[in-house]
Amino acid sequence: MSIKGIAHVGGALAVGFLAARGAATPTREWHKTSPRDIVDSFYRPGQYESKAKAFPGPHTNEAWLAMSTEEFLPCIDRYGQFRHRDWPGKVKCDDDLKRAALEEERDLAAHPGPTGRDRFGGWADGPQLDATGRFRTHKDKHGKWWLVDPDGHLFWSFGPVRVSASSGMTPMNGDNSTPRTGVAAAPRDCFFENLPPAPDSPAATPFSKFWTTYDELLWPFFLARGETRVYDFSSANLYRKYGEDYYAKFSDLAHRRIKSWGANTIANSSDLSICLMDRTPYAERVECESRRIAGSHGQWWKFRDPWDEGFATGVTATLEEHGREAHDPWCIGFFVDNEINWGGPTDLAKWILQSPADQPAKIAFADWLERKYGSFAAIGAKWGHSYSDRAGFLGSFALPSDEAKDDLYLFSCVAIDEYFRRTREAVKAFDPNLLYLGCRFAGRARAEVAMASAKHCDVVSYNIYRETIGDWRLPAGLDAPVMIGEFHFGATDRGPFGAGICQAENQTDRAEKMKAYVRSALENPQIVGVHWHQFSDQATSGRFDGEYFQVGWTDICDTPYAETVSALRELGASLYGCRMTALGTKGTAPAKCLKKAQVGCD
Repeated sequence: MSIKGIAHVGGALAVGFLAARGAATPTREWHKTSPRDIVDSFYRPGQYESKAKAFPGPHTNEAWLAMSTEEFLPCIDRYGQFRHRDWPGKVKCDDDLKRAALEEERDLAAHPGPTGRDRFGGWADGPQLDATGRFRTHKDKHGKWWLVDPDGHLFWSFGPVRVSASSGMTPMNGDNSTPRTGVAAAPRDCFFENLPPAPDSPAATPFSKFWTTYDELLWPFFLARGETRVYDFSSANLYRKYGEDYYAKFSDLAHRRIKSWGANTIANSSDLSICLMDRTPYAERVECESRRIAGSHGQWWKFRDPWDEGFATGVTATLEEHGREAHDPWCIGFFVDNEINWGGPTDLAKWILQSPADQPAKIAFADWLERKYGSFAAIGAKWGHSYSDRAGFLGSFALPSDEAKDDLYLFSCVAIDEYFRRTREAVKAFDPNLLYLGCRFAGRARAEVAMASAKHCDVVSYNIYRETIGDWRLPAGLDAPVMIGEFHFGATDRGPFGAGICQAENQTDRAEKMKAYVRSALENPQIVGVHWHQFSDQATSGRFDGEYFQVGWTDICDTPYAETVSALRELGASLYGCRMTALGTKGTAPAKCLKKAQVGCD
């Protein structure tokens, strides 16, 4: 469990911070806002009125839409649930939480988990391979990829992302910067029923401490958006349910649930203290720091410069911070960086050109061009620019004519390969037995990016949200092991208003869609595991970027979704049997594919 390493922020201090940042901007007063617009704002608390998501359709006839704002607010109860709707399993009082805990204990005792598995969740009843003491990859004689666990048993990874007590964090700040509409949103405290005082207040209660608990990986993203006042509803509910020792009980329960429900992995972005209990294999995700390419663009961060002298040391420093996990037999491997923006076929080279003269990648580009053309005058003639010398090239931010397209593409390929090569070298220098699980491509990756990843990574990783994935393959005939780092389905019949990226009609439909996706992945010879995003629902009122999705295996009150649990157990019972009967495939080795696609890149 983590406690925020900053001063507690609350009351007058937070209001003063908002006023200082937004003094010149008119303020959106919530008491003048309709219930519909308040709920619509949940999705983007930091971008109010951007309408990034339309108001969800299934709720358009509900009675609360006709309420006055005075009747409507507060609209979130003390458990973090929407007040003006009801659904099966909604918590009405603390006794409901206690009853749910007792019922689940009986359920877990009756369902200890699938048989025929070893201590890691590998296939004990399957073939016995060499026991190396670490996770590794394996391609069987039928052409199917697998992981192999430390005891030498075939392993197919299935489990939830973000196993954390703090999935229900939500910001109370409105909009601390000037939004695109020019109308700043006021603090959101009025949305919530019975918020406790700040922990440093004379009136503080036992629930005040949940202003200071947080998910360690997500907290920097809140801070980056100026969201300094955040309440952790999920941890508060665990405290109500399990008492003072709630975190230890939740941690123990996480392992018992995963085993009972038929899964075998704690996926990335989970609480490390839970991962390090030596009870369930886990995948770790780290994001490294080093100089970035100044002209680049990214969904989360700019592209790290692989030629910078701090690139490899940045990877090493991050691994040293996570040394226990990196050497841990229970750790499947590390995802390094996340959902990188690779741009279009020539974009990396263009971004490098739009960076300053001392950018290491730009210097490497100059070296590469000089070797190819012999002089900068020749480069300028080819590109339609007049470069007097090397300094003129490095000092220029101008983009060349279309005549440079081939060079831009080829050097973009060089940069991609350099990124993966140097990352792998740093990972393997730190621990040669640690699996490098790639960088979790966001949905898709161009062929040359996927090929470079397969060449240098032990496992290629994608976050792929779609109905099924049985017919999906790596591009260009490439054959390599693949991990699906994220997928999910959500519905809006219970709890939050957001159904996530892939939507279902209701909880029964959601469970069926999950089964179809996992079974299709088991039939895909390249896929060695799938990780569900995420273990518990997000906050009804939105997280740092407004995501407010009903995509958990449990809700914000730590109540498992019965339909989901039933589907998980059905999948778990047949997991290895389904995988073993799937057909294999023949593909092209990564290095051969990469060479074919990148002729002239060396």
